Amino acid sequence: MTVSLDPVGEDIARTFEILHPQADSDLVVDRDLATKINLDSGDDKGDVDAAAETLPPELGSGGLEIGHDGGVVDMVLGVDVAPPNLDRRDKGQLVHNGEGSRRGDAAVASTMMIDGTLRLWWASLTDFDGLFEGLTAELPGQERERAARFRIETARHRFVLARTVLRHELGAAIGAEPHTLGFVASDHGKPCLAFPEIDNPPTFNLSHSGDLVLLAIARVDVGVDVENLRSIPKAEKLAHRFFSPAERKSVFELGGEARDHAFLRIWTQKEAYLKATGLGVGMELRRVETEPDPGAHPRVLSISGDPEEASRWTLLEVEVPGAVCTVAVRGSKPALEIRRFTPANLGRR
Repeated sequence: MTVSLDPVGEDIARTFEILHPQADSDLVVDRDLATKINLDSGDDKGDVDAAAETLPPELGSGGLEIGHDGGVVDMVLGVDVAPPNLDRRDKGQLVHNGEGSRRGDAAVASTMMIDGTLRLWWASLTDFDGLFEGLTAELPGQERERAARFRIETARHRFVLARTVLRHELGAAIGAEPHTLGFVASDHGKPCLAFPEIDNPPTFNLSHSGDLVLLAIARVDVGVDVENLRSIPKAEKLAHRFFSPAERKSVFELGGEARDHAFLRIWTQKEAYLKATGLGVGMELRRVETEPDPGAHPRVLSISGDPEEASRWTLLEVEVPGAVCTVAVRGSKPALEIRRFTPANLGRR
């Protein structure tokens, strides 16, 4: 799952604007949401209302809203990927500042705490029951406003927890206070660190599913995708649409939970790669061919038929309770460190 606006997300947003020109709220379409629509409706474009009806109950139609001004924001990161009245293709623009930061401030000297290790944090909403009011109060003003716009409590809590984990752990990695971090959209719309200004800033990526939130931080391009292990009623339809013949065969020759796991494993492999590149599902999932054998190590086999490009990437399967998770990184296999983010982490600086 993902956090940058892609062509499919833009199509959904534009469709929603056409269907609901009087929408009075300011929520968003994000990459994870586009993925959920794909997985649970079997459709990557079309009528947003129909797609919304198929989304998980905890997300509901509250995940498909857009403001009068036409602004589109990332639901997980809460940053303006396409600010109001600006060409959505404009990149390199500061899309969110932490409180007290300004674009143009002098570069901040900071000792990087990130080495070559890929660090992954996962957090569960249930660990933070009763704490969300306090977590929300610690966020910068713009993010508190974003959180307040969520109509569905679970979606609001997921947003708040994602922001908390991102700011806390990314800030710790570079020696900066969480509230000072600012973000900017890359050429492909993928959020990256803009403030404080440091040499070779770490990259990061967020994903969420159900009550899980995951954050990956690395020194190279990174993407992470997580999916709750669940039944996929339209797995066959989706596989025919997005999977290679070998990928389809590996899924169809299995049954029950093993089939669901195999399907989601392939899906998260593709998504993790696309999120790492920032290209989005608009590239077409079928062009990303991955390891179909559920007993083999995950890997990208070819990108649009090019095995050389695929060889530049490494996929790692990560064990997360009740879910299927894949991380993609550019280059060779890094050292991997997995940690659970709990309330105890909030006091660690």
